[in-house]
Amino acid sequence: MELQPYARDLSSFLSYSRSAQDWDGLRTSLLFSNSLQGSVALSTCKSLTEGDKPVAPRRVLDIGCGATPFWILEMAGQDAWEKTRFVGLDIAPSAVSTVLPTELESRLTFIQHDCRDALPFQPAEFDFVRTGFLNLSLREQDWAALCEEAIRVLTPGGILEVVDEDHMVLGDKGTASLPGKRLVAVDDLFSDILHHGFINPRALTVLPSSLAMSGGSHLRSTGRISLDLLSSPDPPSSCDKELLEKFAPSRTSSSAAMRTTETRVLLHAYADRWTSSSFGLARAAVTVRHRAKPDVGSCRGELAPDLEQQELDGVEDLVHAWTDDLRGRPDIASLLRSRLGWEPAFDYALQEALETNLAKLDAQMQEDLQRKTLHNEVFGTANCEAESAMLQREYSRRETAAELEQVTQRLQGRPAALEERVGSLDFEVFVVQKP
Repeated sequence: MELQPYARDLSSFLSYSRSAQDWDGLRTSLLFSNSLQGSVALSTCKSLTEGDKPVAPRRVLDIGCGATPFWILEMAGQDAWEKTRFVGLDIAPSAVSTVLPTELESRLTFIQHDCRDALPFQPAEFDFVRTGFLNLSLREQDWAALCEEAIRVLTPGGILEVVDEDHMVLGDKGTASLPGKRLVAVDDLFSDILHHGFINPRALTVLPSSLAMSGGSHLRSTGRISLDLLSSPDPPSSCDKELLEKFAPSRTSSSAAMRTTETRVLLHAYADRWTSSSFGLARAAVTVRHRAKPDVGSCRGELAPDLEQQELDGVEDLVHAWTDDLRGRPDIASLLRSRLGWEPAFDYALQEALETNLAKLDAQMQEDLQRKTLHNEVFGTANCEAESAMLQREYSRRETAAELEQVTQRLQGRPAALEERVGSLDFEVFVVQKP
């Protein structure tokens, strides 16, 4: 929830919390649960196959592997990859939180390094280089240099694979709980931060030109892959055409390329990811506003600490209202009941306790009203101390009733209106080869 020491500018709004890593892990899992097979380049490139079987590369580099190297751990456990050595590079220190077999651990190396600088490797060190979902950490002008560096460290004939997505602010502009103007405010918040940091939210329009000028050849892509949330996905089906084809602008891939029945889990994780980054977003947004209007607050564009804290709190509240709305839509409690047979014992106990407290508060408020009436009849004046106690009791009752309503709604399941589509995650995989 704090600003990260691993970045030099406003890209530090991204969190390295557990929630952020959960999102990274789920997003990476999408690459392994369908026709993408973890790496579409490794499964389809003829230079990496013998007959119909893919040949595992000797040395692999994952640029931006993350604090937890999900993709590396998945690939390292694949059949025929027993001798492949992996290097993970990230601006944050990367580590594996579980105990790995010795033979697997000996094949993994992690380096803390900012990929916006030259890569700390000699030319032709790797057979395969990939990057995944780096867009919000890179300025638009960084992509060209990164692609050139990736090609430099590849062996002749080696493959560079880039997986990324366009930045989308998910949400339904027509709900009562989240008015459209608030969603627009969230969209503007991201736009201001990304614009000020020279980050292009539409990575899929930037990458083709950067890869074409990198020195690589045979640019191919999957085409744009859209995963709708929350609408129910179509049943997975086999692709009736080659997934990786010569790059063509605006080409859309087969609908079977990336499908999952767990769009509710994905949306919940997406909301948690941005909740965990709310402090960084608030700090970045306030910084942008002060730089855009240097005359605000003082001649140097600085605000008094209490006013600055109010601004930070306001932005965080906006982010939390947006993510709270998104988090309520998937209704994870009902998903656990239907899929795993789990009962929400805590919610049932909480509902009973809140109903009991509400009944006690109603009885106490009735007694307060009787005492107030009696006091007025006897003394002809109001009892200030009793009036204050009544106000406190009324506030407690409103809070208890509001919490009870939320718990009851969770137990009843999400309203049908919340099933509506809130947007899509748009991915694309690009592949080039070093001559």
